[in-house]
Amino acid sequence: GMIVALLIILFSTLATGAMHEDGLADVADAFGGGWNKQKIIEIMKDSRIGSYGAVAIVLSISARVLLLANLQSGSFMQYAIAAEVISRWTVLPLGMALPAAGKEASLGARFARQISGQSLTAGTLLMFAIAGYLLRMSMWAPVVAASVVTLLSGLYYKRRIGGITGDCFGATIQLSLIAVYLCGVWRR
Repeated sequence: GMIVALLIILFSTLATGAMHEDGLADVADAFGGGWNKQKIIEIMKDSRIGSYGAVAIVLSISARVLLLANLQSGSFMQYAIAAEVISRWTVLPLGMALPAAGKEASLGARFARQISGQSLTAGTLLMFAIAGYLLRMSMWAPVVAASVVTLLSGLYYKRRIGGITGDCFGATIQLSLIAVYLCGVWRR
């Protein structure tokens, strides 16, 4: 269980170039150490990892490995795949609802307010189809959990920096993965 969970996290991290972990670390450092929008965005752009970021990565990887390792063997792969799909879906509502927080054309700015209603609808239907196929009726808890994480993080980003950055997308993806795994373990 634990070895397989660690290998899945390792593969997922390598497949994305640790982009989402980096986003989580940058968001943790920026919101932990920044007191205004300018300072938060400045810290987010800094490629170095600070204390908040290091702790966030350790907690994220630890939580994901522990939760994955404690999923029931009968639903392990279903939750592992559904979590990836549901967590990536969070980019769509965030990208539709929030403007870019920074002025530069960052990765986040390219998605900010660029997601159309049709894209959100199509992406949501596809996510429901995949999650429903994998998890059947137990898909609702993970979908609601990821939606709550998306709503709360989006409101937080809007309140603190007036919009979203690429790092914010990565942080919400990481938190949503944890929320979906938690639902799978809770179901046991």
